[in-house]
Amino acid sequence: MTDRVPRVAYFPDSFHEVNGVAHTSRHFEAFARRRNLPFLCVRAGNRAQATLEEDHVWSLELPRGFLSFALEKDLRFDPAFLRHLPLIGKTLERFKPDLIHITGPSEIGMIGAWFAHHLNLPLAASWHTNIHEYAARRSKWFLRLLPRRLSAGTGQKIEDLSMAAFAWFYSKAKVLYAPNPELCRLLERTTGRPCSLMPRGVEAELFHPGKRKRKPKDRDQVLGFVGRLSVEKNVALLAQVQEELERLGHKSFRFLIVGHGCRGRSLQECSRARRSPRLTRIWTSSSFPRTPIPLVTWCWRLWPAECPRSSLLTADPARLSATAKQAALCPTASLPPQ
Repeated sequence: MTDRVPRVAYFPDSFHEVNGVAHTSRHFEAFARRRNLPFLCVRAGNRAQATLEEDHVWSLELPRGFLSFALEKDLRFDPAFLRHLPLIGKTLERFKPDLIHITGPSEIGMIGAWFAHHLNLPLAASWHTNIHEYAARRSKWFLRLLPRRLSAGTGQKIEDLSMAAFAWFYSKAKVLYAPNPELCRLLERTTGRPCSLMPRGVEAELFHPGKRKRKPKDRDQVLGFVGRLSVEKNVALLAQVQEELERLGHKSFRFLIVGHGCRGRSLQECSRARRSPRLTRIWTSSSFPRTPIPLVTWCWRLWPAECPRSSLLTADPARLSATAKQAALCPTASLPPQ
């Protein structure tokens, strides 16, 4: 006699946006659809038909309202999302989940955690973003107003308090998931809950060097960045790398920057920076010889897997600094383990 497949109600922070959580969530739903697994996804969105039932895969898509405020260019937080509680409750009652899975402390994640408690269901929580570091990085505008001797300590205090708050929230789950061993150890230490590794795969047919279309006469060194153009990603380093390379006499290079965010306009002012809306073709057809990725709060480690799959060299974020000489390139053979 085989075990019954659990019925999962999934409450992701984002689904339609351009970020890692949304990308993962879409793959989760697609996997459940391919395997015909019982799966309910409760998410934010503007679909005309809120509830959609396709065989075993259900989705409940609810709009954010006028009280919502922006967290990113395409991501918002709605403190009035509680108005959807009755419909969410009725959908859960009909779907009859065995467990609830959340991806973070968004309004949707908080509602998912509340329903898990209210319905006495096991709660699973996955860690996708180093949000405690984001809080510290995004407080820099405030920290700059403080005396220098207080700024560093205050920034660390913000990060520590944020981590304590998020650890308390994640401790409500029975089991945790994280993308790498370091984060698993951090969560186990701060929450007292078991944490399992949730590694990421690579679409081998999508990220393939056979899709490269770069012209043979193009001999420029292309320095690429793919990601959110925001403070916590340390994208200001790209402009510093450009200045240092030019100071050292290097001219045959250009930047290829893909993404959106609050730092996009400042990067556009760099004379060698250009942008493209087609993420997939950029990774696979632009033939990046080198790809500096100046992340500070990076979490998933997707780039070490996708870059070598596309025959690209990568720059180790741990070794990047404000100068091009210190933005040392590492061959794919020396990438950190997944």
